[in-house]
Amino acid sequence: MAVDVLGPLEVDAGPLPRRERAILASLVVRRGLPVEPDELADAAWGERPPATWRQQIKTSIAEIRAKLGREAIQTVVGGYVFAGEPSSIDAVRFEALVAEAREHSVRGEPDQAVDAYRHALALWRGRAFADVAQWPPGMAAGARLEQIRISVEEELLEMRLAAGDARAVVQDAERLATAEPLREDRWAILATALYQSNRQADALTAIRRARQELDAELGIDPGARLQALETAILRQDPSLAAPNRGDATDAPCPYVGLRAFDAGDAENFFGRSAEVATILERVRPGAVATITGPSGSGKSSVLRAGVVAGLARRGTSTRVIHPDEAGLATLRAAVFGGAPVDVVAIDQFEEAVHLPGDGMGGFETSLGDYLESGGAVVLTIRSDSLDAASTLPRIGAAIGRDVLVMGALSTEALREAIEEPARRAGLRLETGLVEVLLRDAGDRAAVLPHLSHALVETWARRVGATLTVDGYEASGGITGSIAQAAEECFQALSPPDQTVCRAVLLRLVDRSPDGTTSRRRVPTKALLEDAARTRVVEQLIGTRLLAIDDVSIMIAHEAVASAWPRLDRWLDDDAEGVRLLRRLEADALAWDAAGRPDDELLHGARLQATLDWRSTSKPDLTLVERAYLDDSAAQADGERRALEQRAAADRLQNRRLRFALGGAAGLLCIALVSGGIAIVRGNDARAAEDDARIEAVAASAAALVSSDRDLAALLAAELHERFPDDPRARAALFTVLSAPDSPTTKIAFAADDRIAAAVIPGTSQSLAVIDDPGDGPARAEVWDLQTGKLVRSLPAELPDNPTPRSGTVHIDRSGRSAVVLTPHLDLRHAGVLLCDGRVRRRPAIGRAQRSAPGDPLGAGIGGGVR
Repeated sequence: MAVDVLGPLEVDAGPLPRRERAILASLVVRRGLPVEPDELADAAWGERPPATWRQQIKTSIAEIRAKLGREAIQTVVGGYVFAGEPSSIDAVRFEALVAEAREHSVRGEPDQAVDAYRHALALWRGRAFADVAQWPPGMAAGARLEQIRISVEEELLEMRLAAGDARAVVQDAERLATAEPLREDRWAILATALYQSNRQADALTAIRRARQELDAELGIDPGARLQALETAILRQDPSLAAPNRGDATDAPCPYVGLRAFDAGDAENFFGRSAEVATILERVRPGAVATITGPSGSGKSSVLRAGVVAGLARRGTSTRVIHPDEAGLATLRAAVFGGAPVDVVAIDQFEEAVHLPGDGMGGFETSLGDYLESGGAVVLTIRSDSLDAASTLPRIGAAIGRDVLVMGALSTEALREAIEEPARRAGLRLETGLVEVLLRDAGDRAAVLPHLSHALVETWARRVGATLTVDGYEASGGITGSIAQAAEECFQALSPPDQTVCRAVLLRLVDRSPDGTTSRRRVPTKALLEDAARTRVVEQLIGTRLLAIDDVSIMIAHEAVASAWPRLDRWLDDDAEGVRLLRRLEADALAWDAAGRPDDELLHGARLQATLDWRSTSKPDLTLVERAYLDDSAAQADGERRALEQRAAADRLQNRRLRFALGGAAGLLCIALVSGGIAIVRGNDARAAEDDARIEAVAASAAALVSSDRDLAALLAAELHERFPDDPRARAALFTVLSAPDSPTTKIAFAADDRIAAAVIPGTSQSLAVIDDPGDGPARAEVWDLQTGKLVRSLPAELPDNPTPRSGTVHIDRSGRSAVVLTPHLDLRHAGVLLCDGRVRRRPAIGRAQRSAPGDPLGAGIGGGVR
């Protein structure tokens, strides 16, 4: 229940009608004392109450009780009493704050006095007891409170002067003096504020104005205070000098912004005492205490400023490491290097999966060795990576055993985190600032980086030692301070530096497929090797957007990407470019670490895509990345030139082959002409000419075996095709095929065998029909053309001499049936079909018929040809 009377009466339970407001206000004026019904009627209606006023008062009391509760208004002998808590009345709280402020003033604590005075004045919304302003007791109570308020306004300015806030006091003091020019204290405050602001002439002018007002209105001279002040100003009395408040105004900012609290910030780390105590209880030899939560929940701050600082106070030796190469070296030294460490604190353990080389395996092995040696581990890990870490074979169970999940800060903890650092630094928080911060923080679990950054920006806009609401709003507030600071930094850069800034920031953040943004560590040396990049990085560090150490640079917090629309848009607009840059960066670092071998360079489609991206996007690459890409392109150019040279050599060889084939064709033409002449001259001459042709072609084939085997093979094949029965043609063919390094498979048959063969479709096997004139019927065999081995003999019975020349064996496309032509049969039965192990004769009409679909070659020629 709350009742506000410093203005039109209001209750937190909802609005009340005018009559009920007047009755409740009169009860508050006489709080603790009974008020008779006729007094309530006088407060509600004045001198002319209605005839039914008694009943209406009872109805109003019931209405008030319905709003405030039955216990708020009690019925006693002689009337009604307001029985609510005094602290529920804003007028009571106002006087309590004024008393507190005056006590601070007496103690010489102007900062605390200013804060209390401001809280007191903030309660006023208008005229006190405005609903009973015509009722004499209400009028008197309102006038008393009004006089207190006027005095508080002057006392507040006095305390602000004592706090060293003279420049800000001038405007308020001038406004008050103008409003009530006959109050000498206001002119004295204005003159003092002007003097302390190094405006001595204006201070004397203010005193002259006060003298003129008093003389014109009252006909009197200024009082002793103004006269003494004027003399002190003329003498430049040292007692008028502004208080030295440099200890507060010049002290470092107690807030850390986007970076995490470190062990050195422990004295300003508040709000997580319960979580820190829980983790400290779980730190024990051989165990892992895990701190997890979403990005921005304060895991690193709890680890560094809470747990590590707490362990240091106990005298426990602790090392804070990152899961990188330097951290791995520290961990190994703790196990094997003779540098004992009681507790290893690992910050951002989710980065372990990005380790180069053996990656997580090496880190896990060293961490397991450390735990087995009796060491204790405290680590932080983002909640989205906890499941993956819990499945690690050696340390996963330990990581998942003692897990503390960081939730959102409570309202009380947030208030402590805001107020306590300011108090320790001697800063003041303007009335209402904490409430505005708590309102804007809401219940977001990841609000801490935003809140801390907003406080840093508010501190940068402080007035004296006071953090103001205006300064907070000018910074953009919790939701906009990061974006505003980042955008201001970006806009202050030149256009070329803005391009570099974009390239640098895109290196430092990653966007996962689910839209989560995470920060990346980039080696310091790689980023600072270029002057322009160094200049931009220094600007970003100065704006507290980047953090840097001896080995790496990273964005101060993932919140930068989510809070700054420009960076978020960059990530969306150039997703493919970022992907290529990540691959190029990783490949270049691995190539450089391996000694820059040629077999690690890019090639093929990936190289071309990367080169196209470099030519169109003009990315800002490091020296190693440029060297890697240039060497890859040079290697690809060399391979392309070698291919072009090989292709030119092949074209030359092909031309030579065509010339040789033309010569061979000419020889054949000559042989054919000679053969025609021989026919005219008779059979003997024709035979002689044939012999000459055979001898000539066979000799040419034999001569070309060593220099041009392909042409020799063509000549020998053509010779054997034309003269299959001539032993010289067969000898020429066998000579070519049996030459050293011959690419063909050799299958030897008897010299007198007549052979007809065909390749079985879809296989590397051939069906051959062999007719040995002196050894009974012909036989059918299946040979492997690759190995030259006999696969099987078929049981088909064939007539003698079925194959006068090659080309008379035909196999259908399915490879399941075959036809052998037998020219010694009459024309009506010229086809012999091998099927089911028997010989079937069918009429041949123009060409051999195929077998029926149901006659598989596998069944017909001895168990299958496939």
